[in-house]
This record gives sequence, C-alpha cells and structure tokens, in this order.
Amino acid sequence: MKKILLPTDFSDSARKACEYAINLFGDEPVNFVLVNSYIVPASTSEMLISISDVLRQNSIENLLTERNFLAALYPSKSKQLEYISTNGYLDTCLHELTKQHDVQLIVMGTTGASGLKKFFMGSNAAKVLRNVKCPIITVPHTIEVKTPTNICLALDDNFTPSNEVLEPLTEVVRISNANLKPVHIDVNESATAASSANNFEHEVLGHEVQNVHSENVMEGLQAFNTENQIDLLTMIHHKRSFLRGLFDGGNSSEMAMLSNIPLLVLHDK
Repeated sequence: MKKILLPTDFSDSARKACEYAINLFGDEPVNFVLVNSYIVPASTSEMLISISDVLRQNSIENLLTERNFLAALYPSKSKQLEYISTNGYLDTCLHELTKQHDVQLIVMGTTGASGLKKFFMGSNAAKVLRNVKCPIITVPHTIEVKTPTNICLALDDNFTPSNEVLEPLTEVVRISNANLKPVHIDVNESATAASSANNFEHEVLGHEVQNVHSENVMEGLQAFNTENQIDLLTMIHHKRSFLRGLFDGGNSSEMAMLSNIPLLVLHDK
C-alpha cells in the first residue's frame, strides 16, 4: 500500500500538516506515516549508547502521543496511522524511506513569513525539497484545514512538464474534485502575450494555460491566486525554474508571498 510520510517535530505546525494530509487523502488506500528523526550528539561510545537510547525512547513516546491525538481526531483513519522513529538528518532519512517504501507524497508544515526565509534558505524543509525527489506539500500553520477547491499550476518559460511529472497533481485534482488553473506569468516586455504563450503547450492536463503579464513573477502569481481564490499552488522544481531561484537565495519579500498558501512541489525527472 502506498504511504504518505508526515515528518514531525511535534510542533503545532507539523500537526497542522498532518491534519491537512488526512483530511485530503483519508479516503484513499494509503497509510499515513509519522516520521521523527533525531541526531545523536558526538560523545564517548559508552555515553553514546545511553544518549541514543534516551533520544529514541523520547521520539517513540512523542510519536505515540501524536498518533493517538490524530486517531482521536479521525477515528475512522486510525488503522491507517503508522509511525517511524529514525536516527539521522531528516532529508537523509526521508530519502532512504522513499527508496524502501512505495511513498506517494511527503506533507510538511511551515511556520509562516518569518519562518519561510529559513524554510527556503537552509532549514530541514529546504533540504528535503532539494535532496528528496518525491512530491512534497508544504502547509502553512495559519491556514484552515480544508479540501482545496481551486489549484494553480505555475509554469515556467520554455518548460512543459510531462504527464508523469504531473501525476501527483492529477491525483490531488481527482481526489479533491478541484478546479485546475494552469498559469504562466509573462515578464517579457518585448513579447506579446500570444508569442510568449507559444513557448509552451496551450493546454496542460486538458486545461488551457492562462498567460498573465506582470513585471514580477511572484507579484503576478500572487494577484492571480487572489483573483482566482487559489488554495493550493503547484510549482515544479527543475534546473531553470523560478522555484530553484528561491532555493538558491531569493528575495524574502517574494518568498513571503508563499507563506499563506499550501504549496505542492513536484520534481522534474
């Protein structure tokens, strides 16, 4: 059975992401796996064994508490809830888990505008997005947990994703019965909207791509999302993507625009 990994540090933000995932995918034949990773500090071999045991026991106890909380909140999903405690850095642990299991998705929490800069610039979530080639949904802790009704797919210049890359998005659209709205933000002042739109297919997943002119990609995307009441933004991480620019050190004000909406990140294969 496919699995959805739910990394947790036992914070309110991580719990909100768990609730989002179960609300969205709870009727699907998947198991939700709470994952907590811990790092054993350098020490003598004798102390190392003792500290490792304490950290693992603490991790397992907290995982059981989280599992029981979610089982009480979603009683019908209790049999779908699992947990894994693992030693190591989170991105490395998740990478190994995606190789060992049939993982459909990773769902993680973020902490908002102030945390988003850290999120993109070197936090656990950023490392996961860089190093784990698995679809990931990041969930701001401030949002209301609900099923998305309008999903935006943001497309980059001269890049049309394959249906294989878009398969996780197709699943989310099917599950939620949401409206999919592909969009390209045109910042090329020398090109007309029509000629810029010719850089990629006019339709993606059977939906017409809207071409919107703006002087700034994120400002144009934010305006589009607001106008269309978007409640899930999808972006594709590839070597020329705007999202890659954020990973490499984007403007914090631009990143803050992503802090109030769940983000589905897909990886170009």
